[in-house]
Amino acid sequence: MPRVARTELDDKGRRFCVEYAKGKTTFEAAIIAGFAEATAKIKAPQWIKHPMYVEEINRLRSIVGAVIDTKLKAAAPKPKQKTQKKELPPYVAPETPDIDAEMRAHAERIAEAAAAVNISKEWVLKELVATYLRATQGSKPNGAVANQSLNLIGTELGMFVRRQQIEYKDISTMTPQEAQAETAKALAELGDQVPAALLALLQEHVGTVQ
Repeated sequence: MPRVARTELDDKGRRFCVEYAKGKTTFEAAIIAGFAEATAKIKAPQWIKHPMYVEEINRLRSIVGAVIDTKLKAAAPKPKQKTQKKELPPYVAPETPDIDAEMRAHAERIAEAAAAVNISKEWVLKELVATYLRATQGSKPNGAVANQSLNLIGTELGMFVRRQQIEYKDISTMTPQEAQAETAKALAELGDQVPAALLALLQEHVGTVQ
């Protein structure tokens, strides 16, 4: 009998997406979700390319982004004014695990920590760009770090909403000249999806990209 393709994630699959969206590696997320080590090592890296997993991960990350934006805006200095405190309604625990609520709570903790040290989304993007540039410099480029930085930048800027698959070659095995050429090619593929200011900063490192 032919195998029927799954149309939705099971509980372990959803837990994997939650942990990966929180920042865990594919292996760590799979182990926490209850998968065997062999499965976590071999199959987990493939899941994040599967449309069903990509959709759930993007949905969870959008929740985190929305909550962080709200928290950081709320933490920004405001003119002092007299306001009446409103009593919040009593909290009612859900009968079943609420993944969306868990992600919102995770995002709130991140936002509170970020606000405490004055971290903004702009600062994070700037640091990711700096990390990418460091990873592509020198005689031994770090392809894993460079690719992860580009992936995080692209996810934050909404480049992958269309589920456009862009392949990045491992530049750790290339010469500096080959790594530079491959990076320029990747930027050209992104095209107008990259904001002009960010593209200019990256192009300054790898040379002008037509």
